[in-house]
Amino acid sequence: MLNNQNVYSAEYSSESCVYSHAPQPIVIVDDSKDDSSLLLRCLKSFIPEEKPIITLRSGKELLDYLGELEMENIEAMEFEVEIPDMIFLDLMMPQMNGIQTLAAMRRQGIWSDVPVTLVTCSRDDIAIKQAEDVGANAFMPKPFTKQDVVQALHKGTNFSPTIM
Repeated sequence: MLNNQNVYSAEYSSESCVYSHAPQPIVIVDDSKDDSSLLLRCLKSFIPEEKPIITLRSGKELLDYLGELEMENIEAMEFEVEIPDMIFLDLMMPQMNGIQTLAAMRRQGIWSDVPVTLVTCSRDDIAIKQAEDVGANAFMPKPFTKQDVVQALHKGTNFSPTIM
């Protein structure tokens, strides 16, 4: 659903298939509604209103969302896929954790270069090493600050926000 407050925001569900088609979104993937809402509010505080932000609840929803984007472009015979500027991916999620999701995403050629910041409250060096091995671009702690979010965007993307 689109939100008229500052930024286009969408919740994607594999059951409802509702999401924004605006170019180059920032995607938040977190099973915690509280955590994803905090990150969404933080991003809305400094992202231009035309920049879409999409919130998803699981690794499977992310893979479904990316698959839908790819299929729509193939069916429309368009070859410019709306590749996200950044994906903020929670490390600790049920069923498919952030590392498994990232590994599955990186195996798909079209999504192999999308910047992914893993968001985690874990200080598990083994998990962080595994995430780096499958292609995480950056890590962001929970709880995070606005500066942490800006640094993740600067590190992983060509999109350079400024805090207003």
